[in-house]
Amino acid sequence: QDPPAFTVRPKEEYFQEVGRELVIPCMAQGDPPPTITWVKVGDAGLGGSAEPPSRDRGCFWPPGCHFWAPPTFLETPPAFVEVRDQAALSLTCRAVGNPQPVVTWKRSDLPVQSGDTVSNGTLSIATVERASAGTYTCHASSKEGTVTHTTRVLVQGPPIIVVPPQNVTVNISQDAFLACQAEAYPGNLTYTWFQGSSNVFHLSHLQARVRVLVDGSLLLQRTTPDDAGKYTCTPSNGLWKPPSASAFVTVLYPAQVTTMLPETHLPKGMRGVIRCPCRANPPLLSVTWTRDGRPLELDKVGPLPAPSQIPSPQVVGHVPLFMSPCPQRGSVTAPIRALVVAPHQHVHAPQVGSVGKSSAQVDGNSSLVLHPLIKEQHGVWECTATNQVASVTTATSVHVLGTSPHAVTNVSVLPLLLAANISWEPGFDGGFFQRFSVWYPPRAHHDWVSLSVPAGAQHLLVENLQPDTSYQFSVLAQNKLGSGPFSQIVTSVPRGFPVTTVPPEPPAMTTVRGVLLRWDPPARASVALSGYALELRQDKGGWEVLERSIPGTDTQVLVPGLIKDAFYEFRLVAFAGSYISDPSNTVNVSTAGEAGLPRGERNLRWEASK
Repeated sequence: QDPPAFTVRPKEEYFQEVGRELVIPCMAQGDPPPTITWVKVGDAGLGGSAEPPSRDRGCFWPPGCHFWAPPTFLETPPAFVEVRDQAALSLTCRAVGNPQPVVTWKRSDLPVQSGDTVSNGTLSIATVERASAGTYTCHASSKEGTVTHTTRVLVQGPPIIVVPPQNVTVNISQDAFLACQAEAYPGNLTYTWFQGSSNVFHLSHLQARVRVLVDGSLLLQRTTPDDAGKYTCTPSNGLWKPPSASAFVTVLYPAQVTTMLPETHLPKGMRGVIRCPCRANPPLLSVTWTRDGRPLELDKVGPLPAPSQIPSPQVVGHVPLFMSPCPQRGSVTAPIRALVVAPHQHVHAPQVGSVGKSSAQVDGNSSLVLHPLIKEQHGVWECTATNQVASVTTATSVHVLGTSPHAVTNVSVLPLLLAANISWEPGFDGGFFQRFSVWYPPRAHHDWVSLSVPAGAQHLLVENLQPDTSYQFSVLAQNKLGSGPFSQIVTSVPRGFPVTTVPPEPPAMTTVRGVLLRWDPPARASVALSGYALELRQDKGGWEVLERSIPGTDTQVLVPGLIKDAFYEFRLVAFAGSYISDPSNTVNVSTAGEAGLPRGERNLRWEASK
């Protein structure tokens, strides 16, 4: 008895588009013959067949009496045939031989459809459809052999939209992306986009910010409230009436006062109305009025349409009423909070362990057939051959193309000075360029906001964070087909800037050239210092900046030009970027009785030690 041994192994990796068929060979021999099974790493097996399908061993004929001739074609259709959609099509194959061969037709190695007819070697399709396109093969067969001829049928017709646009919601000033992809033969496609019934390039408010990409997708840059509405994609190749598909763009923005009149005249002793033309998305929640700078006592207003109209009280004469500024982004009022979408609202939890077994099969040659290929079948698959002697295993990686990206992994956060550096490892991109965004809540109990990551980067520095405050971060991957799942949430606490410096040690040394000051760098500095500033005051006067650009690597400085019989005080301030520390301790220097120091007034100068 012999253990199993692979005679045909699968390749190390396979790449195939989603929805297509993928055949992975795997054959083995042994004594007794091994059983072939397939399993995706981390899942149960799919079963298999122990024996390949039987093969025709052929026949032997005695010599003499008869002369046999293998089949030969007398007539075949062209290698490529173009036909209009909904037209009729005939493909003819005639062959001769001894014995007379039988002519049959197959499409992609499968019998032709039941609606198609084959007569005397002619395949007839009464009404060609787009699905009729493909490879057709005629087989002329006899006991002397088989010959084949292949014809590719190309169906001419208008485009078919395979990736229609989807409704999208963005915050004001963000980019909006609408996908639109079509297939057609001939493939000379042009894409036209409309907002409402107008071409987007004919609208003045869109011309400078709109782009139609090569694949037909529409990119709206720096969206404004006027960009909201219905957008229609129309692909065309010049044949018949082109199809179209539509989607809606929703733009979220904080409340705005559109046009408020500087004066409103009201009738004396009668009911008057002062208009407040506002707009907001989500809808306006409330309007606040003041009179002469003080709140106006009005009943609370519920959800209002824009523009809103609020009746004024009974007035006599001219009464100035002013509307308070509508809230801006970042306010803690309800309309502002509703503008930012938290990550958890977009999370689509993957079905753990689901590999789409309904579309995975093992054929008679023990090959794994994934048809149609789906996103969940991306990963490592193992083929195991088992008999009574032993089991052997080989593996392959399947990369499913044409899907949304997979989640990023290994998200880590490096806490920095009032900032955090977030890094990650990208997941599989689904076969398209992917971009990333980092999500986090800027303050406790606030909704999450997003920061775009530069193209190609796998890290992002988030700045202007509060020190000693816990922050949560998550990373989202997106490609042209949509968003992948959010990464796991990681937590980090940014560092604070040190606020004290170490007293100079020794504090000061008087030399014939001046006073030499020395110091140690701040004890708890988490980032490199950018420099120091030296301040002084003379005889208890006001503090002055003597030098504001001492390099951060220096630890001493010589201050020349001091006058005799004077009392000086010195102190240092440290800088790190845009942050500044509290002043250091004060060093006192007296020049009373010092020889060699000139008397009288002199401008103070200094020079850094080398």
